[in-house]
Amino acid sequence: MKYFIRKICILSIGIIFLAGLFSPSPASQRGGKEIAKSNIDKSVNPRVDFYDYAVGNWIKKTKIPSSYPAWNTFYELNDNNYHKLKFILLKAEKDKDAKEGSISQKVGDFFYTGMDTTKIEEEGMKPIEAELKAIDRIRTKKDFYSQLALIHLSYNRPLFSFFSAPDAKNSKMEIAQLNQSGLGLPDRDYYLKDDNNTKEIREKYLRHVENMFVLIGENSKIADQDANTILEIETRLAKASMSRVKMRDPKNTYHKISVKKLIENYPEFQWDEYFALIGIQNPGSLNVRQPKYFKEVDKMVKSIPLKKWKSYLKWNVIRAAAPYISSKFEKEHFNFYGTILYGIKTMQPRWKRVLGTINSHVGELLGQLYVKRYFPPKAKARAKKIVLNLMDVFASRIKNLNWMSPVTKKQALKKYISIKKILI
Repeated sequence: MKYFIRKICILSIGIIFLAGLFSPSPASQRGGKEIAKSNIDKSVNPRVDFYDYAVGNWIKKTKIPSSYPAWNTFYELNDNNYHKLKFILLKAEKDKDAKEGSISQKVGDFFYTGMDTTKIEEEGMKPIEAELKAIDRIRTKKDFYSQLALIHLSYNRPLFSFFSAPDAKNSKMEIAQLNQSGLGLPDRDYYLKDDNNTKEIREKYLRHVENMFVLIGENSKIADQDANTILEIETRLAKASMSRVKMRDPKNTYHKISVKKLIENYPEFQWDEYFALIGIQNPGSLNVRQPKYFKEVDKMVKSIPLKKWKSYLKWNVIRAAAPYISSKFEKEHFNFYGTILYGIKTMQPRWKRVLGTINSHVGELLGQLYVKRYFPPKAKARAKKIVLNLMDVFASRIKNLNWMSPVTKKQALKKYISIKKILI
């Protein structure tokens, strides 16, 4: 049922997206046309390269903004929406009459808190001090599991991620999922490739980690040791990680087992302790998406000393919190993850960064305010009509396919009817 609801939500998002196309745009208000002929490059033969013909001039005249890794019309649409959302947030922030617990009050307070740079700078690293001190106090494996569980619940996903998702062989059921995680670089290949560019990124990553440890008060020598520990642990995790290519085949990431079998397969990791600490007494069946990876994790919790695990856990707290605490952390984080990795020259304005966080955490609340202001019933009806028309065309094409078996067609049309009933 949850999986089915998610499908409905995706369709709803699609309808809202279409409605955005129908809400008055600056161009339409000025009497502009839907298709800008100035974007067409008539020097290109459309029979040879229709893409360059259709948008060639747009590509030539458009520059990627310094605060973006790329740029296209979808970025433009998103940017336009961001300005609309900014208006909503500013209004909510200033709404002194908003009732306690109302959507406007919650969203407005969230935005105000994120924009209060004076307080953020005054607090410095104070928001994460308690967690870092708790990690320093780790003396036993039980302490380690306690802090690992806390970070999983609050900050980041060191070592692995634990979540629920539909059972790939029974979509009516959600089951617990264990997935590889815990890398500070975007992909396992950053740790494994040996070309000059990748080596340079690894070296810069080391310096970045070292800089972050210096920012929390370590001397450069200890910070350098911690950075090398991080790279050592993450490299071991990367070597055991399944590649993205292999994960494209769902059969490779489906290994459903019981908790008893999980404990038998990976006996060094204290699973009962971990589940209790995150508040789940009996997770039921689990899907261990990458068994080889968890074999390595099992070996690592036994062979790596607690001193190194403490550095690793600290790094995961710092890395997760850096974009949200004082500017020295935020700038160092952006320098590596924005500029070095993705070539972004400047940070987004603060209001956009705060808006992005609000979207991630209370996006449904903000969405309600957006719909109320920018998605009138008329726009909804028009968008709904387009979606239903598209679905009808889709159903018609299914019926006329010559490569699909009658049984498959029947099931596809059954799904089409089910979804259409919801939209109607």
